[in-house]
Formats: sequence, structure tokens, C-alpha cells
Amino acid sequence: MTREIRIRLLNHIYILPHGDVRIGRDPICAIHLEGDLVSRVHAILDIGQTSTTLTDAGSENGTYLNGVRLDGPATVQHGDHIRVAFFDLLYEEQEKSATSGKTVHMVFCTDCGAVLAPEMRFCTQCGARARRPSQPTMCPSCGATLSEDMRFCFRCGQRATE
Repeated sequence: MTREIRIRLLNHIYILPHGDVRIGRDPICAIHLEGDLVSRVHAILDIGQTSTTLTDAGSENGTYLNGVRLDGPATVQHGDHIRVAFFDLLYEEQEKSATSGKTVHMVFCTDCGAVLAPEMRFCTQCGARARRPSQPTMCPSCGATLSEDMRFCFRCGQRATE
């Protein structure tokens, strides 16, 4: 069994790899947040095999775990809230069996962001035509899976080919 680590932010779910995951406004960050109060690299999640540690990366406005400002590394657990500027990130982890279930590709309306069933041709919220997700590509440097909207590889920082 392996741990699957996720961060929920509004209607986005980030599934995170093991290792250092950067949070900040720099486009190279795995969790990219726009805002004047967000530092280029604001915080770092260190995701290990059995635990996850959150560290503020020297940001001016601080990083908060469950409402308490960090003054050093802190262990993060399922259900914890991480606040970076005005962004509330929900940390989730679950055990995942290597043989569990099939992969489901979520389809989102590109106009309003509503979640759509894969067979839908039009958005039920705004009426826009649904676009099918393209096949992910692999990073030529480290082999990580990249989606079409990624400008940099979240694992090694390699610029995605355009």
C-alpha cells in the first residue's frame, strides 16, 4: 500500500508526488498561487513514505497550519488546513493499493469550471461545448506525467515543450 497525497483548493485537486513540493507564485511551483501576498516560493511540503512535513520558506507573510503561524517545520496530517496568504489548502492523504480501481479522467468545462460527466457534449451550467482532455505527455527529463496546461515539470523543473 502507498500513500496518495492531495491538496484541495477551491475546485482543484492536486495529487502530489513524494519529495519536496513547492507552494508559491513562481510558475515552477507545483502548487502555483497568484497574489501579491504570496512569495515566489512561500512554503514547502516534504512528502515522505510515512509522513509529511510543512515548512515556511522564509515568506514575509507566513504560512499557517490550522490557524497557527509556523515558526519551524510541522507535521501535516489528513484534514489539516494550510493557509498561504488568503488561500486555504486542505491536506488529504489516504492509503492506496497498487491494484485499486481504474483511472477516471475528470472533465471540466473550460468556460465555467463545472465538473462534467465524460460522455457530456455540453456544459449543464453554462452551455459551452465540452472539450475532451488531451492525453498527458511525459517530461523528457524525468518521465513525470505532464498535463497540457503545465509550463514546467513539477518534479524536475524542466520547461515543458510548447
